[in-house]
Amino acid sequence: MTFYKILIGAGVLAMLALIAFPFLDFPALSTSTEFLASYGAYLSGTLGPLISALAFAALLKTLHVQQEQLKHSELESQKNSLQVVLSKSEENLEKDLMRHNLTVKFKDRNYEHRDLLLLDFFNFTYKDHLLKKSDPCKGNDEWVAIMGQEIMMKADINLLLLAAIVQRYDKLCSEDTMYQYYSTKYFVLIKRLDSLEYLSEDNQKFWKNP
Repeated sequence: MTFYKILIGAGVLAMLALIAFPFLDFPALSTSTEFLASYGAYLSGTLGPLISALAFAALLKTLHVQQEQLKHSELESQKNSLQVVLSKSEENLEKDLMRHNLTVKFKDRNYEHRDLLLLDFFNFTYKDHLLKKSDPCKGNDEWVAIMGQEIMMKADINLLLLAAIVQRYDKLCSEDTMYQYYSTKYFVLIKRLDSLEYLSEDNQKFWKNP
């Protein structure tokens, strides 16, 4: 911006100097009609290209500003689109954590299956209610255990999809804002899925080792 201001200022000063030059009280100068006619022809040959150059510089500046505005608008559009997709991915994750309407009784109170995966309250007891991926499902609650494992496997898939969108968003922004947000928000879920062997290798690499 400073360069263009200097360029325009120098051009204006040069044009003013050329216009005022014949009227300066120098002995060598003449203000006769013949001189003015010749000097007018000189000005038209001098100021014309100068004005054209300034106009061209202004055009280049305008094009540059427009390109920057288009890039900014396109970037904002992509970010807004990804934010919508991120929001939808969150909804899908929360919805799948609630699938089958599973509940667990703990201390005379019923808790949802998602509570075991998300609440710090169960930090020392969630393994008592949730099976590892390698554990066999058997006994009277076999079907309930199978549905619980399905929920956790689905959560791993949703986290993988979320990771792909977060990575793309942060790449646009050249920072890890979304990664920090979602890795913090789902820290407990990621940690418990990992300890129960449901967290895939790709999720481990992204969420645990950025």
